[in-house]
Amino acid sequence: MTEKQADDVLQRVLPRIKQCYATRLGMRSDLAGNMVLKFEVGPQGEMLSDPEIEKDGVADLDLRDCVKELLPSFPFKPLGEQKTAAVRYSLLFSPG
Repeated sequence: MTEKQADDVLQRVLPRIKQCYATRLGMRSDLAGNMVLKFEVGPQGEMLSDPEIEKDGVADLDLRDCVKELLPSFPFKPLGEQKTAAVRYSLLFSPG
């Protein structure tokens, strides 16, 4: 899987992640930071393990929970027989 292929899939979910952030930003106007998502994709496009938040520099449990709920919904295309991919994706949250 190329970086672009992973990014294309994550871009489809990004509006929902932004909504998670907007909801929390309404309650904490200073909410900002970086979050790193980590997951592995299998030959059929399936998640090989539970997706996780590897780094959370935002430190807001409600935002973390909202984003974590979306992680299993990433719709990857099949990679091909015996092919897997490890993906790390960084999200930057900033109010301005």
